[in-house]
Amino acid sequence: MKDITAAKKDNISEDKKDEKKNDKMKIAAIAILFIALCVLAYFFLFSTNPNSFVPASPIKVSDFKDTFLSAKTINLLMDVRGLKKDNTSQNILQCGVDFAGSSGMGGKNVTYFSAADDGCTSVDGGHPIDYCFSSIKNGLTIYIHQGNSTSYYSNGMSVGVGPLYKQGTCGIRIVG
Repeated sequence: MKDITAAKKDNISEDKKDEKKNDKMKIAAIAILFIALCVLAYFFLFSTNPNSFVPASPIKVSDFKDTFLSAKTINLLMDVRGLKKDNTSQNILQCGVDFAGSSGMGGKNVTYFSAADDGCTSVDGGHPIDYCFSSIKNGLTIYIHQGNSTSYYSNGMSVGVGPLYKQGTCGIRIVG
């Protein structure tokens, strides 16, 4: 009898060891799945959209002025995608017009783009949306979009415009 009881105890302790081993494997599998999920979430949340302005490194306003003065090609992109035809979308377009008419644009080779939900428009007509965003990779870009702040980058500037835009406040003025 003693041998059978001892054998049963050994089997029970082996079963417990197997259960603990299985629990550890389950925890490891859950951890691996969690890490994979985090990597995928990061990729989808922070990957750059090819149909957007991709800013380079941030720079100071004074550095942007120097960059702008030396730039031969300027892209002016007004992005009204996702907006209703309301004050904000009209103000984004007006800001682009104000930039185009500003004294700082004189002597520059400027290409104008407007991005909307149905595609993009440039001086030579309508195009698929990716046309505009692939075109702005060459030259300095003034990217006008819905927002409330302006940021400067080595490859352009991002200008946020909202519903309370005051006509004539967008532009580049060269002061001697």
